[in-house]
Amino acid sequence: MTRRKLPFERAEEPSRSIDAFDYAAPAEIFMTRGGFARGGPAMTYRRFPTAAAAIRFAIEEIPPSLLIRATMEVLESRFDHRAIRALYQRDAYPSSRGANRQAPPDSTTADSRTHGAL
Repeated sequence: MTRRKLPFERAEEPSRSIDAFDYAAPAEIFMTRGGFARGGPAMTYRRFPTAAAAIRFAIEEIPPSLLIRATMEVLESRFDHRAIRALYQRDAYPSSRGANRQAPPDSTTADSRTHGAL
């Protein structure tokens, strides 16, 4: 008997899912909150018309410290932060890449005003 995966579980075979990835399919991003913070939802959810838009948002808008908690779902396949980054870096990625602000978390050039939550 198989059980249904929860939104935060990894894809079982991410390499196979990435090889046949449809950037035009609708996508959802789930982000869990870290620790035992009080107030607000334990998980944030956002829908996108295309996976390309979701990937762009994840890589260019979500701070690296929060991206590690993100999972993207596309056509019932789930992708963790490593797979999202791999999809963004592929030649098949259909959108133009912006100025990728995904610098290492200890970067001294990061502007703290750009690191707001979802």
